[in-house]
Amino acid sequence: MEEFLTELGRRGSEPLLATATGAIRFDVHRGGRTEYRLVKMDRGTVTVTNGKGKADAVVDADGDLLDRIATGEVNAMAAVLRGVLHVEGDTELLIQLQRAFPGPSDVPVSFRAEQALRQLPGQTAHRARSARKRAAILDRATSVRRPASR
Repeated sequence: MEEFLTELGRRGSEPLLATATGAIRFDVHRGGRTEYRLVKMDRGTVTVTNGKGKADAVVDADGDLLDRIATGEVNAMAAVLRGVLHVEGDTELLIQLQRAFPGPSDVPVSFRAEQALRQLPGQTAHRARSARKRAAILDRATSVRRPASR
């Protein structure tokens, strides 16, 4: 999440957030410590700062989960519905900010397959290799991606 927010702040302008206005604070928990990132959005103009500040919404979560959201591996609203991501205040701001997160199609199929394999107990080495090969073939077949600049 750190890299995503840093890049978002560096760009300063994000067309996908043209309708968003407000501030959202991320309370990121890592190794017994809490870090705070404040994202202010004003019709496409975005600033990101460290520290607490007045926010319209506060997102409270484990740093690993937020990293997975920032890479597109986990959908933020799905995490809210599962109860692993906590939002206080204006949840609409998280919905709007989610537009700037990469989607699941931005994550290679092989990565998603690898993640799924890790969750299958008793998976044999042969079946795991076969699944990886199929995922690599799918990656090559679906290698059409969005342009890097958004």
